[in-house]
Amino acid sequence: GIDGVTALAAALQVNQSLTHLDIGKQQCPGSVDGGVHGFGDAAICKMADALLYNTTLTAVDMRFSGIADTGAVALAKALPMWKTIALQRLDLRNNSISAVGLHALALSLAEPGVAPMLHVHIERNAYTDRDAAKLADELDNNPRLAPLTQGQERLAF
Repeated sequence: GIDGVTALAAALQVNQSLTHLDIGKQQCPGSVDGGVHGFGDAAICKMADALLYNTTLTAVDMRFSGIADTGAVALAKALPMWKTIALQRLDLRNNSISAVGLHALALSLAEPGVAPMLHVHIERNAYTDRDAAKLADELDNNPRLAPLTQGQERLAF
């Protein structure tokens, strides 16, 4: 539940050895913000803050975590400030992230210096095919998003 994620987030701030964190597919029936499936945005916001201090994680799995736009935007705001350049995979598949969260994550990933090896997987969320097509068009036309179109795919949607 939220208490466990809060404790985990606190531990991540001082962790110096953990490289993979999988908190996806958690069943938290008592959670008021995440319902039966996942922790929800409140817990993910705590995790986003904790990751500001962690320098060892290379992969974080948050699939089926009850993340909506509030959590996605919190992660997007935190991305440019994450001290780690070790993080290579952030898995946000199968949540409730709409076009708002998708766009926020894309803009954040395109910021100069944001973990250059980071790949964010956001497939099977609440955005529509039209939203994905709109972002794909924007990737072609918005100079601010140009870093996402160069080199390896950094946002899988």
